[in-house]
Amino acid sequence: MSSAVATAPVRYHWTRRAFHRAVAAGAFGDDDVQLRHGEVVRRVSPRGPRHAAAVQRLVALVPARLAHAGGIYQARVQDPIARTDDDEPEPDLAIVRAGDYDSDHPGPGDVVLVVEVADPSFAADRRKVGEYAQVAIPEAWTSMWRAAASSSTVAPTRPRRTYADVTTLTEGTLSIAGIGIDVAELFPARR
Repeated sequence: MSSAVATAPVRYHWTRRAFHRAVAAGAFGDDDVQLRHGEVVRRVSPRGPRHAAAVQRLVALVPARLAHAGGIYQARVQDPIARTDDDEPEPDLAIVRAGDYDSDHPGPGDVVLVVEVADPSFAADRRKVGEYAQVAIPEAWTSMWRAAASSSTVAPTRPRRTYADVTTLTEGTLSIAGIGIDVAELFPARR
């Protein structure tokens, strides 16, 4: 009679550098993965039509307006940012200082705004916003489709690194890097 000893699965803590080497070597095959808090995870569930439409509206509005702001910022859509040495979240939109990001993703000092479009994943997106505050990204928005509103959170405070000012808008203008976007442009009236 043999007795089996149960062992817990071994978890490895990944750094961004090790993760990128593994991706380049094809370690994950065709799996769509990202690095979150030192763990390699599959990307979140497929985005629904409202989410896709909201991101598309942001893409249509923000880069064109940023071009009129003197070219000091650029928009990145659903691309990684180097939040920490072991974390690369992929916000729906990030406004970053213009630069060459061929050798590394923008880090907290490069990012001036992140936007997470939330519908079914609102709780997860709210957690992500708190993570952006922890690394002093100056502003984060969570766009909430169910409430047809946009929350703007600004000015990370110390020492807890949370956002000090939270504003919920259902109408009016949101300001990004000196340009304005009317909330009605992001949230057209429901048909």
